Amino acid sequence: MSELLDIENLSKIQKPTLFDPRIMDGTREKQQIWTTETVELARKGLVEGFQLRSNPFLKTVKDVMLRKANIPFKMSDDEQFLYEQAMFDVKFFGNNFTSLKDAQHGWKRIKLRKYQEDLLDNYDNNRWNIVLFPRQSGKTTTTVVDIVHFLSFNIDKDAVVIAQSERVVMEILAKVKEAFASMPFFMQPGVLRWTKSGCMLDNGCRLFVGVASESVVQGFSLDYVFIDEFAYIPNNRVQKFWNNIYPTLANNPESKCIIASTPNGRNLFWELWQAAVNGKNRFKTNRVYWYDVPGRDEQFKQDTISNVGLEGWLMGFECSFDTQLASIFHTKIQKLLREKQQEAEPKNEQDKESGWWSIHNHWLGEEFNIQFIKQEIFQYDFYQDYFIIGIDLAEGLGQDSTTMKIRKLFWNTDEKRIDYKSIGVFEDNEISVEDFTEMTAKFFKYFNPNKLKITVDLTNYGNEYFAHIDKLRLYNAEFFDLDKMIFAKFESNTKQDYEFGIRWNRQNKKTSVRSFTGLVNKKQFDETHSQTIEEYLNFGKNDKNDSFSAQYGHDDLIMADISIAAFVKSNNLYANEFLKNAEFDFRRIHNDLSAEQLAIEHKIQQEQKALIEINGMTLRNHKNGLNQNKHAVKNKTKNMIGSLSIEKNNTTVIYNQGLLDNKNYSATGLRRRRKNDSDYFN
Repeated sequence: MSELLDIENLSKIQKPTLFDPRIMDGTREKQQIWTTETVELARKGLVEGFQLRSNPFLKTVKDVMLRKANIPFKMSDDEQFLYEQAMFDVKFFGNNFTSLKDAQHGWKRIKLRKYQEDLLDNYDNNRWNIVLFPRQSGKTTTTVVDIVHFLSFNIDKDAVVIAQSERVVMEILAKVKEAFASMPFFMQPGVLRWTKSGCMLDNGCRLFVGVASESVVQGFSLDYVFIDEFAYIPNNRVQKFWNNIYPTLANNPESKCIIASTPNGRNLFWELWQAAVNGKNRFKTNRVYWYDVPGRDEQFKQDTISNVGLEGWLMGFECSFDTQLASIFHTKIQKLLREKQQEAEPKNEQDKESGWWSIHNHWLGEEFNIQFIKQEIFQYDFYQDYFIIGIDLAEGLGQDSTTMKIRKLFWNTDEKRIDYKSIGVFEDNEISVEDFTEMTAKFFKYFNPNKLKITVDLTNYGNEYFAHIDKLRLYNAEFFDLDKMIFAKFESNTKQDYEFGIRWNRQNKKTSVRSFTGLVNKKQFDETHSQTIEEYLNFGKNDKNDSFSAQYGHDDLIMADISIAAFVKSNNLYANEFLKNAEFDFRRIHNDLSAEQLAIEHKIQQEQKALIEINGMTLRNHKNGLNQNKHAVKNKTKNMIGSLSIEKNNTTVIYNQGLLDNKNYSATGLRRRRKNDSDYFN
């Protein structure tokens, strides 16, 4: 119901006798009931210099015409209908019945932008809201619409507006007065009193404005509180102010609190925002980016930086809490990521259960508490497809999260390259390293080990993770066949050997962040998971000390992706072999093989013609193969059908027939590994 209406062309019901408030001939009549028509006559009479028998406007306010309290007024049927629609739809009210004075254009009807309507929805649906908007993006205008709506359509409620300075609260009060005056007369509440500290209405509602202090809200019930530019309340009084106001808010279960600001360093506002992002308090976060505002582009950015300096730009428009921290993405990519985030975000409670990302999108998601993308959006098969999984570990004490990012490799036929689609996300800040190890060991069994690589961050808890992996493989029969070669190897810090997992230092982290940024910029890393994108947008480089970190919140999800990028771009023999095999398979599937690859494919086909089947097992039928020592077939896990291992000349050859995946058998081909070496090839 937020569509615009032509208010001036509303139908009017003609009355048998029309009360004319103007004194035309010196006579006076008894006051009658006001209507929209008679109010317009009074307005016209005042403009033309007539005396009025009765004045419907508040005489103590000279600059605008506000409805006087307690005057008898009769709405038409159309007006009654519009009044009810506006009462129950704040967006409809804002788009059709409020105007503000513009320095350039004078009185101008408000047209809410999409992000402003979203903000009003969040105000309506959440008791606690915290707002991080860039300057001149319509934050105050949007909130004024909500305040005026609250005061107009409630009874006996108190609204309080607080800011860091007298100037700011006076500006907000002036906007509230303008909004009241711009409303149709039939919709306005009557004003009993209007002063520099607020107003009192004839519906029993009160508005108070004041500067933040310990005693600013004494005597008010705090049904609605708006605190503007919270980050700029001086540090020597902000904590006492908040400690004093919060108990009053908390004591009223029907109260509403809105905190809004641009950043001003890491102060109490930053702490509240950080806690809201991490789910540590009840505030609903509301974030708008500078490029969401129409007319703001790269040229606007450069012009603003030239005029106010880089620090002013970062704080006032990038909404940076740390002005030394610069985003790793340029504006175009930031906007693209933001659009993807908005497209995939759940629109309602049903979307949270079965939207783009949900544990219910795959049965393994429900078993392992992993969010998967809908297969209607992007198809994936855990055993048939290639995957790289990134793991970032935490202690499981409710602070940082242990995360796992799952990316499917697929062939980009247009660019002739491998791209990496995010299809699964695990995040838990309470799971222990030991429990996570066992969970992932079970989960990895659903993948084809020849088509899987897992990157693990060794910096804090990676060694503990691998110690638990070794223990499971050694002492738990369920994991005897867990192949440790599914884990990616990286150069050790000494560069004299390779080790499982990556151990971050200043140099390799810098290189890997650059690799990750390049993959995102080239759209090889495709991401639609909302929280991951939020971390992308809040991750930056501090040029002062040449380090990388998040402005607020966590960086666990993005670091899992950075470890994947480190492997993809490492150019080490393990990564090259894995990616070369994947590319060969993709090109073969898409009939895109080079002459050299076609020759290899032909050779493989010739070898396959010599295959025979014995007791359900596929073996190569040639002299060398038949002369090798045969070992007994051992049972695989409940998902493996079987394998045969043959040893000769320090070489082990394993032939897997298939894996039970969703109760369907799928043939896999061959896997070869040298003893004490990790070289794989199909």
